[in-house]
Amino acid sequence: MSLSLKKNIDNYTRLGVWDIQESLDDLLLKINLTTYEKEIYNSFNHDLRKLHWLSARAIIKELLPHENIEIIYNSNDKPFIKNKKYNISISHSYKKAAVIISKKYHVGIDIEKMQHKIEKLKEKFLSEKEIYDIGKENIYRKLYIYWGAKESLFKIYGKGNIIFAENLFIEPFEYKEKGQISGHIILNDLKKKYRIFYEAIDDYMLVYAME
Repeated sequence: MSLSLKKNIDNYTRLGVWDIQESLDDLLLKINLTTYEKEIYNSFNHDLRKLHWLSARAIIKELLPHENIEIIYNSNDKPFIKNKKYNISISHSYKKAAVIISKKYHVGIDIEKMQHKIEKLKEKFLSEKEIYDIGKENIYRKLYIYWGAKESLFKIYGKGNIIFAENLFIEPFEYKEKGQISGHIILNDLKKKYRIFYEAIDDYMLVYAME
C-alpha cells in the first residue's frame, strides 16, 4: 500500500496517512535504515510495533522524498528530524499511521481507531465543563476529537507532566465529518491557543494541532 491521504496543509506543512497492508519485509524494502534506526527497530518485541514504526518512516520518505531524514527522540520520546529545520509528530493505531511535518509551526498529530469504550474513560481526560459541552449527539465521535486534540497538544508541548483534564482545554464545537476547533495549553509557564483540525477517515479519527 501507499499513502491513503497526502496533503499540503500550507506552504510549510505536510501531512500523510498510511494504510498498513504490507509485511515487515515489504516495508523494509522501502526504507534505508541507518545503524541507529536499525538498533531501535530491532529493540521492538512485537511485529505490530515494528509495522507502525516502519510505516511512519515510509510516510516521511513520501513527504520529503529528496531529503536524507533521520528521526531522533528526546527524553520524553518526542521525535525530531536530526540536523533539519522541521517540526514533526507521529501517530499510529491498528492499521493506520500518520505523520505531520512543518518547517514553520510546532505540530502534533493523533490518529485513533474509534470504539465505543472511550465513553467509559472520558472522566480521565476531560474537565467537567468539557463533559457538559459534549452534549447528547455524536458523543463518541466527539470524544475521539477531544482525545486526539489533547494528545496532539501534549505532543506539541513535548515535556511531559501534563494532566489532560486540567492543563489542556478544548473549546466547545459542533460535530462535522471534518472541521476546525480551538484548544489551549494552560500551565504555569505557558498559556497558548492552537488551531486544531479533525477528520473522520473510515472508522478512524485523525486530529492534528498547529500554532
